[in-house]
Amino acid sequence: MKIHFDTLKFSRTRITELIDGLSVEQLNKIPEGLKSNIIWNVGHVLASQQLFMYKRTGLPFTIKPEITEKFKSGTEAKTDVTKEEVDYMKSILFTTLEKVQNDYNSREFKQFDAFVTKRGVEINTVESAIAFHTFHEGVHLGWIWTMRKLV
Repeated sequence: MKIHFDTLKFSRTRITELIDGLSVEQLNKIPEGLKSNIIWNVGHVLASQQLFMYKRTGLPFTIKPEITEKFKSGTEAKTDVTKEEVDYMKSILFTTLEKVQNDYNSREFKQFDAFVTKRGVEINTVESAIAFHTFHEGVHLGWIWTMRKLV
């Protein structure tokens, strides 16, 4: 599992580098022809991690519930994110990753409610959830990278 946590740390580092220096307006801008923006993608990786690792294992979320609700799968970037929300998301990019890694290493994830993703991938263990989230976060890192050039 170390490779997944190392990859996620790399991803979070790149996300931080890509969003640092951007204004709240730039983070909220939806580039022409797209349905989301940079900050929605940041919020989505945070929300998805909570849903994949905590909801499915019965453990309490480790971030504000409104972030999970606002950025979960099926949501869109319909309202602007505030500076306070941006600051909060930046502040938890690494702490949430560390928490998942610590909880995994401490064997806190004792159960797992299996599910099938929208794309038909069966996730039936916390290990498969972490592996899928690594891929999923990489996809959203790519969107952030692309959108950075468009704002």
